[in-house]
Amino acid sequence: MKIKAIRAIFKLALLTLVLSFAAAELSAQVNTGDYTQILLKTGYAVRGKVVAFTPGETITLQTLDGSTITYATSEIETYGKGAKPTAGGSKPPVVQFNRDNFRIMAHLGFGTSGATKSDYDTKSVFKFPSLLGVGVKYNVDTMFSLHADLNYERKGHKMKNKSYDFRQSLNYLTLPLYIGLNFPYENLIVFAQAGPYVGLLLKEKIKDDNSSAWGYYYRSHRAFDYGFLLGVGVEIPFNDQISFRAGLRYTRGLHKISDYGKIKNRSFNAVGSLVYRL
Repeated sequence: MKIKAIRAIFKLALLTLVLSFAAAELSAQVNTGDYTQILLKTGYAVRGKVVAFTPGETITLQTLDGSTITYATSEIETYGKGAKPTAGGSKPPVVQFNRDNFRIMAHLGFGTSGATKSDYDTKSVFKFPSLLGVGVKYNVDTMFSLHADLNYERKGHKMKNKSYDFRQSLNYLTLPLYIGLNFPYENLIVFAQAGPYVGLLLKEKIKDDNSSAWGYYYRSHRAFDYGFLLGVGVEIPFNDQISFRAGLRYTRGLHKISDYGKIKNRSFNAVGSLVYRL
């Protein structure tokens, strides 16, 4: 019994010594204001600036998009430039719901709009600006974000044949709701987006070069449109409050906008967004 007790005391002392060395090493190499990358024991890596550190207890990082998150030192496997994510790592740590994770955005876009394959020969048209709007972004954690926009979008297409030649212009108020995947890389964030949208037709206009009767039929479009959007791009932080996002966005309507031709909207835009942290 005495031998077992001695072994238990020895193991406890050894464990305490190891943890003490680990805490000492961490406190010696982490300073407030430093940029570092932390590898958690879950296998997930997070990069950011150290804003607070209590040796042996917690460390708080501010990520590239301005979010702050606190980790217990017992959660950390290693840190520094060599702290890379490991295969099979679990989900990222969740940032608690708070105002600091909200962002407001202003959007400006340009590009082409057209129609899905229809019974008629449709062609794309270039529009600038094709999109003007505002949005809100909430960082759920260091990887996932939720987005809601309110945009004024210019869509439409050209139709041309031997018997008719006209341009169709449709202006919508759209509400996209989408999810963002964000991947910090060096001093920028690479992102991908996907989600549905709904649109309300505000104005329609037909420019008919041949006074074709078809122009009359295409002046009556359905009031609502809906579909999905896909997007990719990069976000470049200027400071802790302001960043700029540049990306490509594809939208595809799933609803026929008219009874004639089975036409559905689609567009491909380059979008720039100014992001401000509340």
